[in-house]
Amino acid sequence: MKDMLMIIYNQLLTNAVVKDKVTSDRIKFYDYPETGDVDNPFIVISPLGVPSGSVIGSDKELSLRFSYQIDVQGKDRLAVKQIQNAVKITMGNLRYVQLPEGIDTYFNETKRFLDARRYRKNTELYDTDY
Repeated sequence: MKDMLMIIYNQLLTNAVVKDKVTSDRIKFYDYPETGDVDNPFIVISPLGVPSGSVIGSDKELSLRFSYQIDVQGKDRLAVKQIQNAVKITMGNLRYVQLPEGIDTYFNETKRFLDARRYRKNTELYDTDY
């Protein structure tokens, strides 16, 4: 069985910008721990629900739809934008499209910028072992 979260995580680590600005221990799933390094940029990958059937034939799922939100947070706004652009390129290489929803804001309490974008993909036909 394949794990889409790990596929995304491993692909992000191959991107030169992500590798340079975000170490592997600052890429997390679902949530970022309060004890984590928040002085440097970090990434959180969150599923937007469970995979769902996108193509059905003969009462069987032939393709799955995955949706994720990927948050990039950091104290340097330009670094956050650069990392999120690298995320977008990486997700495009995985055949994800960016959805129109997202967040681009600054949190005064934490002194961090957030750029959160949503991505969606349908797997190839018969690629359903997730």
